[in-house]
Formats: sequence, structure tokens, C-alpha cells
Amino acid sequence: MVQSRPPTLWLLVAAAAVLAGVFIYAAAHKSGSDAQKEQPAPVVPDSEMRLTQMEYTEVQEGRQVWRLKAREAKYFQESQKTHLQDVHVEIYLEDGRTVVLESREGMLYAGTKDIELWGHVKAQVPQGYVVLTERARYRHADRQIVSETPVRVVGPLVQLQGSRWRYDAPAQRAFVDGRVRAVVKAAR
Repeated sequence: MVQSRPPTLWLLVAAAAVLAGVFIYAAAHKSGSDAQKEQPAPVVPDSEMRLTQMEYTEVQEGRQVWRLKAREAKYFQESQKTHLQDVHVEIYLEDGRTVVLESREGMLYAGTKDIELWGHVKAQVPQGYVVLTERARYRHADRQIVSETPVRVVGPLVQLQGSRWRYDAPAQRAFVDGRVRAVVKAAR
């Protein structure tokens, strides 16, 4: 009987084909990874979440405490902050009236629910006064609005300027401190 060598030949051909396939795959993979290296790295977003036309209402014991609206909100998970653009805040008082705060930018602190505002801050209080300043902060725990930057208060009978301002929402009282100047309008 004659033995043939084809099985060995077939094994060599199969091994050569596998080896050629590995070389082709490695060459293709290498050139693909070179192409990837030449492309710019993907941009990692600054924030984990971005919302437009955002609206949030804080509710405690079934009662609305405040409502926040912003044209854009960017949430940062690590710091638990939300950066806001074109901000509008309504703080609801016990008697149903509201204090309205507006600014170009702001920051909502998720842990405390404080809201910091900056850039042409405007506050309208129910007593008919408008407060203008560059920075203000709503402190949620004590429901107070404070500004440590110069303020201008314009109302129906008086105009005030001062170094700082505070509004106590539960008491519905405002305080202007530091180098206060007042102009009283004559009643008509």
C-alpha cells in the first residue's frame, strides 16, 4: 500500500493561510489604529447633562417654595452644581405673593438648594421695589436673598443705594446697609 502525503500538505497550506490571515489582520489593524491616532481626541463634555428651557419647582409639604427657569442648564455630577443661563426665579411667599429674581447667569447648588445669581441681577419684591445689583444669593435654608455687592433700590417713593442688601422672605422685610444714600420722592 502506498501512503500519501496530502494530509501533511493540506496542514501546511492551512497553516500558511491562517498565518497570512493573521498578518493581513495585523496590518489592517495597525493602519486603522494609526488613522485613529491622527484624528483629534473626542471632546469630553464639561457637564454630564445639558438642558435647554429648563424649569424646576421646589415643593415642600405639598406647597411650592420656589420655581426656577433657565434658558440653559448644565449639570455637574461631581460638584452637585447646575450652571444656569438667563435665569428667572420666583420665590413664593406665605401670603401668595412672589419675589422675582432675574440674571444673566446663576448656579443651583443641589445639596443646599441655594441659588447664586450674577450678571445684571434684578429683584422685584411685592412691596413695589426693584433691586439692581451684580450678584445675589438665595439661601434656601433661611429663605433669604442676600447681596454683598453694591445695590440700587428703586421704589414708588424712594431710591436707595448701599453696599449690600438682604431680603427676609418669611418676614417680607428688606435691609440695605453700608454707605446708604437715599432720595425721597415727594408725594403727589
